Amino acid sequence: MAMPSYDEMAMRVGQPCRLERCDGNAAGSPYPAILHSISARRVHSGYEQFSLLFHSRQDQPEQQAIHAATFDDGISWEVFLVPVARVAEGYAYEACFNRALG
Repeated sequence: MAMPSYDEMAMRVGQPCRLERCDGNAAGSPYPAILHSISARRVHSGYEQFSLLFHSRQDQPEQQAIHAATFDDGISWEVFLVPVARVAEGYAYEACFNRALG
């Protein structure tokens, strides 16, 4: 599965999605979330670096793992999510990218 470009990801900020673990551990999965924000894109030595922040509506955080983030239009990305903070509506998860360009 090819990952979308930074710009394609940025266009989805604020959109709801469902997060589902891809490792077969379905406890508490899938669960609703929102792509809350995307960091500024940095390019250095042929690599781009940025991060995505998802906010979920959960009572307990998921462990870090690969998740499918599926949006309402059926578009899905597999991202490695790490719980990073408790937020008002549940938990925040971050996916960091450091990928070669071209």
